[in-house]
Amino acid sequence: MRTFIAVEVPGEIKQKVREVQSALQRSGFSLRWVQPENMHLTLVFLGEVEGSLVSPLSEVLDEVTSRRQVFEIRIGGLGAFPNEKSPRVYWVGLLEGSSELCALQKEIQDGVRRLNIPLEKGRFHPHLTLGRCRDNRAPGAIPGSLREAVLGTTKVCAVHLIRSQLGGSQPVYSTLHSAQMSQP
Repeated sequence: MRTFIAVEVPGEIKQKVREVQSALQRSGFSLRWVQPENMHLTLVFLGEVEGSLVSPLSEVLDEVTSRRQVFEIRIGGLGAFPNEKSPRVYWVGLLEGSSELCALQKEIQDGVRRLNIPLEKGRFHPHLTLGRCRDNRAPGAIPGSLREAVLGTTKVCAVHLIRSQLGGSQPVYSTLHSAQMSQP
């Protein structure tokens, strides 16, 4: 099954994402938009894994989160991968809490690697994907008023192992396991 590990995003921030997407559309951006209800902060993309790995993966998440306290992140600031001159993906990042989220991600990634699950290489960059370019034409620069948009603050209280079923216009997500972080 196709899986990933992520942090959920609350509804009020997803509503702000929808507003940012609408503003980008009004500015002429024609992207394949990610539906806000499907947004999450992916920590580790696992890809296709055997069902027998759900239990060991859940144990890794429980172990890591048992040592971590709840922390806040502030979501905002728009950008593009690999860059704005030749964008493929537009995203909104983190303005605060990035170091804590990156440390959490690294610890989870290390635990997943101990299970001999091959992972993608590359530096982790926490973000919510807003949309993907339809073709090789760049839609233009992100308007200055949106570049520094602040979507809100939320607490990272849990990490989730999620199954992604592709098909139709949007993937269908189901949570296989949730690991709660310690309260301060």
